[in-house]
Amino acid sequence: MVQQLEKEGVTCIQMNFEGRRKVFSFLVDGMLVDTGAQSIESDLIPVYKELSFDFVALTHSHEDHAGNASWIQENRDVPLYIHPKGVDRCAEPCTYPKYRQDIWGIRQSFKALPLEDNIRSRNYEWKVIYTPGHSDDHISLFHEESGRLFSGDLFVTPKTKVMMRSESFPQMVNSIRTLLRYDFSSVFAAMLDILRMEKQ
Repeated sequence: MVQQLEKEGVTCIQMNFEGRRKVFSFLVDGMLVDTGAQSIESDLIPVYKELSFDFVALTHSHEDHAGNASWIQENRDVPLYIHPKGVDRCAEPCTYPKYRQDIWGIRQSFKALPLEDNIRSRNYEWKVIYTPGHSDDHISLFHEESGRLFSGDLFVTPKTKVMMRSESFPQMVNSIRTLLRYDFSSVFAAMLDILRMEKQ
């Protein structure tokens, strides 16, 4: 099931999965942040056909974030961007455990372009911040004037209980510390309800 919510000028595309887990993609100023899981492609396609966006910025290459990138590339004729470490990964068939395939579907290969230090949407300049830990190609996006921060899966839960072998907790902590240097006011996290956070 897919719902659309509006928060602070951002269209939040909420994807609901079994177990009450929510995953979000976001649309702001013609920039689509992440594409959602392939397993609910049939629900997302009508949304992506209707929305107006000029490019896709992927926070990382995991299948719940890039699962519909190949459909968008084939049907919307817009460029897709990812951290340089994810470019080759996206171009290859994606292999990951069956339990993840059952939940998120199977991400098809697609051609992504490498993100640079900044990316411009229709009216805004976004800082691309390298935030590894959850994956080695993970980035966050920050707009200084509005204070909006898109943090992907860097912060998923206050108490981490399980981690994938490829994840690095020390890197996550360092990446969170990196983000805390920025004067953000709103955090749009991909696997949580939309958050408003105040730095302590």
